[in-house]
Amino acid sequence: MRKEALDNSAKYLLIISVFLLVFNLACFTLRNDDFFHYLRTGQYILETKTIPHKDIFSHTASNRPWINHGWLSGVTFYSLHHLAGLKSLILLKAFIATLAFFILFRIMRHRGVNIYPDRAPFKGLQPSEASNGVYLALGVILLAAFVVYPRLRLRPLIFSFLFLSLFYYILHSFQYRKRNLLFFLPLLMIPWANLHAGFLAGFIILFIFCFAESTKLGMKKYFNRDWGSILSGKELRLLFIITFLVILTSLVNVYGYQALSYSFQLTGKEIFMERVSEWRPIDFSKIFYPYWIMFGLTILALILSRRKIDFTDLVLFLVASCLSLSSRRHIELFVIFTSPILAKHLDIIFKKRMTFRPKTWLFPASLTILILIVTWTAIHLPSQLRIKERLFPDKAVNFIEKNNLSGNLFNPSGWGGYLIWKSYPECKVFIDGRCLVYGERIYEEYGAIFRGESAWENLLDRYRVNLVLIDYSGKHSRPNLRDRLWEDRDWRLIYWDDNTLLYIKNLPQNQALIHRFGYHFLNPDGERIDVEKIEQVIKELKRKLIEDPSSFLAHHLLGMTYGEEGELDLAIEEFQEALKLGPDDATIHSNLAVAYFKKGLFVLAIPEFRKALSLNPDSAEIHFNLARSYLEANMPKEAKIEFKKALSKRETR
Repeated sequence: MRKEALDNSAKYLLIISVFLLVFNLACFTLRNDDFFHYLRTGQYILETKTIPHKDIFSHTASNRPWINHGWLSGVTFYSLHHLAGLKSLILLKAFIATLAFFILFRIMRHRGVNIYPDRAPFKGLQPSEASNGVYLALGVILLAAFVVYPRLRLRPLIFSFLFLSLFYYILHSFQYRKRNLLFFLPLLMIPWANLHAGFLAGFIILFIFCFAESTKLGMKKYFNRDWGSILSGKELRLLFIITFLVILTSLVNVYGYQALSYSFQLTGKEIFMERVSEWRPIDFSKIFYPYWIMFGLTILALILSRRKIDFTDLVLFLVASCLSLSSRRHIELFVIFTSPILAKHLDIIFKKRMTFRPKTWLFPASLTILILIVTWTAIHLPSQLRIKERLFPDKAVNFIEKNNLSGNLFNPSGWGGYLIWKSYPECKVFIDGRCLVYGERIYEEYGAIFRGESAWENLLDRYRVNLVLIDYSGKHSRPNLRDRLWEDRDWRLIYWDDNTLLYIKNLPQNQALIHRFGYHFLNPDGERIDVEKIEQVIKELKRKLIEDPSSFLAHHLLGMTYGEEGELDLAIEEFQEALKLGPDDATIHSNLAVAYFKKGLFVLAIPEFRKALSLNPDSAEIHFNLARSYLEANMPKEAKIEFKKALSKRETR
């Protein structure tokens, strides 16, 4: 008895540990731009007591129709932000995600997986007969958490993750436990339809259950085929009535039937499907490896369990797979629909093949795991309750506000939400993540400007743009807008930092600003230093470092400039300062290594080249330079290996 008691305690400790780990996974720095426009919208609604139906944030789409499907999320975000700050919002997001996973964990018990160590899932089944289920269920929860991790950002979508889990739980309670909670579904739909456009997923799961359960009942009645647990005719009629009521209550939102059409309008625009990353299909990049593992493991479990799959489960898995494979936006739906199915069939497989008996070491091991996770939480959590550094143009916005810069602004779409939060109403954006507000034409024009196509200047003139705020993205596709702006005398660079460039129109009314802040010789985004104007470049770089000593880019550029002059000691000093501020930049490590190489310090160059390769393993140039360093250091075997790698990298380019 004592062994079993310890075993049960160990399992409860493991449950706590896993969900604390899930909470930690969901608790990471704020890194998505669209959160900010919801935050500003919430502030606007609470201050004006009105919900906008037309665009108020841009100068390009002003007064165009705007279906703000997440208005209630914005109000929720701003209210909590106003009361407790940004940290509370990140914690809220992590709590909601963890709660959704705990609901999935409960659903697994409905499916016959014994997730509680001292209780059987159904009457007549002893706990010992299904005691392994908790480990399988926790394993599936962890895998599912890693699958959905990239999507757990602070935005209204997190509410859809929770509400869809609740819908699934209520439907499973009705299907497997005959517990009638269906009347909660129409009530739950009212807040969901005002929190996020993902409320349509509630229709999907209801339609699947109606279709699959009707099919099973028909096959049993007319063909005597058993395709899984069956609802009675009376229960099925109730399910159809509830589905109809859910559709009706979804109309209880400020946009009425238009909220229903939002997602269909979006998916009907090809340009948005191509350019908005979350609407693209899932690929085989590393970030999606957990998805493919879960997808393949589910198929394997369905085959190996040798039990006829419930038809409702089959439809759920097929629909979830098709939707998620076609668009990464539906990964959450895949995780919710698939996790209980995977846990159920893994449980069947393991019951057949092995029995786990209580071990005396399990309790101390579980306790140790919990202590380690709690300790890690205490260390890890505080650093995550903030905005991710160098992701948003906070310094540039401060510069604009401090110097009272005015006029229409051009900005990257990935900064639109942040600019709305920080600068509205003084400054209106060119574009942000609200695709339907801008429509296809403005998106096409935005792309043409951003790529620096032939019509870029005419388009900026048409929209009377006075300021261009732009990031350093797209360095490999040159020439781009940054190159066009630097080369065009009608635009002058007046501010830059580690992630931002700010240009102003070269007009008479802007001359005082250009004279005071202009950079005439230094192009921070340039591919090489202008050797003929090197003294002026150094002067502008030193000026920048006086204004912003924390700029790793300024230190790096100054190091490159000294390197061009042959001042290797000064170059090395600046590269080292740059690495203190930006230690994860492969280019700086590589340039420091080159400076060491030129000084004949090959022993120092080699580790810097290695560090650069750990950050950028596909660089043929760095492999080649490392090979040269090995040769000079009398390490021919290592040099040969690196020369081969350099050649292979060049061939694959």
